[in-house]
Amino acid sequence: MKVALMLLLSSFYGINSSLAYNIDQSKISVSGISSGSYMAGQLHVALSGTFSGVGLVAGGPYYCSQGSV
Repeated sequence: MKVALMLLLSSFYGINSSLAYNIDQSKISVSGISSGSYMAGQLHVALSGTFSGVGLVAGGPYYCSQGSV
């Protein structure tokens, strides 16, 4: 129960503290190197409404496993 309460309280803290950074939500990008590049590519496709750009370094293209994983 303590863990659930701490998670709930920390999520509220994260919401309030992120407002202080003055983030332009139309210019959010994601990037990754090697295996992080694969994840960044997946995020960019899956959440294309959130990310305006992607930087992929030393990784593969989207859907390279073609469902075989």
